[in-house]
Amino acid sequence: MKAIRIHEYGTENVLKYEEVPTGKIKRNEVLVKIMATSVNHLEVMMASGEAKESMPVGFPWIPGFEGAGIVEKADAVKTGFEKGDEVFFHCQGGSYAEYIVIDYRELVRKPENVSFPKAACVPHTALTAWQALFTRGGLQPGQNVLIHGGAGAVGAFAVQLAKHKDAIVYTTVSEEDISYVEALGADHFLNYKEVDFTKVVKDMDLVLVLTGGDTLDRSYQVLKPGGRLVATTGQVDEKKAAQYNAEAMNMLIRSDRDQLEKIKELIEADVLTWDIGIIYPLSEAAAAWKTYAGKTKDASTFTHGKVVLEM
Repeated sequence: MKAIRIHEYGTENVLKYEEVPTGKIKRNEVLVKIMATSVNHLEVMMASGEAKESMPVGFPWIPGFEGAGIVEKADAVKTGFEKGDEVFFHCQGGSYAEYIVIDYRELVRKPENVSFPKAACVPHTALTAWQALFTRGGLQPGQNVLIHGGAGAVGAFAVQLAKHKDAIVYTTVSEEDISYVEALGADHFLNYKEVDFTKVVKDMDLVLVLTGGDTLDRSYQVLKPGGRLVATTGQVDEKKAAQYNAEAMNMLIRSDRDQLEKIKELIEADVLTWDIGIIYPLSEAAAAWKTYAGKTKDASTFTHGKVVLEM
């Protein structure tokens, strides 16, 4: 099969389109023909070596943590899947390839109302949003949540999921993204370039920090006593959170079939919406990473949505 592999740390320059052996399934595993995957910050960061102390890469490494495709081979009795089933998944790596061997407990049947490229955009970002809001954040109906970066790939799902939970949703975005997050259901939207959120937001039950800069450091002061801060970027300061009688925690996404099943149900009920930014063939993964980083003219052709690799 064809796959993208890296043999050393770097950026798009280390992505190699190569012929590699197709894996063989063992007990509880399924062989999936991948139709599409998408680019996420996690694989780009890991490939760069930025996180090699906590998340080292074993070379050669096939990036990619999500995808959508068709079951090629499986033990239907043991796994519940059979050849021809359309699925999507979050995995531990290896989706930049034509095939993947994956534990059946990481597979969910693809929503019937979306294409393979659309489905491939969902698992990593939607699960990150779900786990930040509910698993780690404990968000309940009627509570106030501030989502930093509500127009981003994770943020857009977080806004919609929080609103579906009947929370009161605040978000920080740029001026050009206000109408977008309003359409997603945000109740209050702040232009972070013009408004200091610490001056107008207070008593938050939950704050999600999905952006960089000094946003994390300034977010503790808007929490109510007993509130929680969950960050996917930066390192939280638990002592500073304690000064406000609040909690702070970092999180990394984990695969969760039950959660992905619930997300699938919301997709099929037309509760969730999201965009594809641009599609590249797998062989052009290096160009896709350059666009993801804003280094190409293609990056200016879309404002929202993920960069997708199609097989």
